[in-house]
Amino acid sequence: MADIHGRIRLSFSDDELTDAAETARQISSQHTAVMLDRKTSKKRSQNCRLSEEPIASSSIVAMYFVCQRLERMSKWLLVGQGPDELFCGYRRHLGCDTALTGEARQMGARSGGRGYHALHEMKTLKRGLYSLDVPERMKRYQNILSLLPGDNIDALFQDGLLGRDTGDRILECWRDLAPLMTETDELGGFQFVEVRSTLPDELLMYADKLSMAHGLEVRCPIWTGS
Repeated sequence: MADIHGRIRLSFSDDELTDAAETARQISSQHTAVMLDRKTSKKRSQNCRLSEEPIASSSIVAMYFVCQRLERMSKWLLVGQGPDELFCGYRRHLGCDTALTGEARQMGARSGGRGYHALHEMKTLKRGLYSLDVPERMKRYQNILSLLPGDNIDALFQDGLLGRDTGDRILECWRDLAPLMTETDELGGFQFVEVRSTLPDELLMYADKLSMAHGLEVRCPIWTGS
């Protein structure tokens, strides 16, 4: 995050601290690293209370402690949520772009996607490759965004414990989006789903709630929809 005057750059990460420090150096801003240990991370239960719902993302822990640290530094802040969805910054976009378009998908349909799994170790790419032979567009997107395919999730529970196809219920939430994507390519459609679902329902939501819990006023300058 940075305050409205651009004087402060504060970040939380387990593997990007060096990059964050270099960025701060290039823009001549003050850099502060937030480091967690086992003792401080025990407070993570507060995240669920403050967000008012469980969120299956490790980033919410980072956001809580970054906001807690910034509470003593500034009250008006800019937060960097949104550009990855808008500019294809996640590895899942690479999986979608390479696995769900053109000849790659045609080949996957003939092979059931099986031959591609051995070519990549990155799980985010594998999710896209798994979808090569899935004809339904929204189902393909679900496979890329989900940690596991819906039928695999259902198989984790005893028979009769869950309703039928519970792991695929997310498709019901996306049903109204399909008619709005008739003119988009595969990657563009996937980004549209993110902008209308995962971004407002997760990233922007917990950033807003956790910042307010620490008395901060934050804005997302890259995401105009906020």
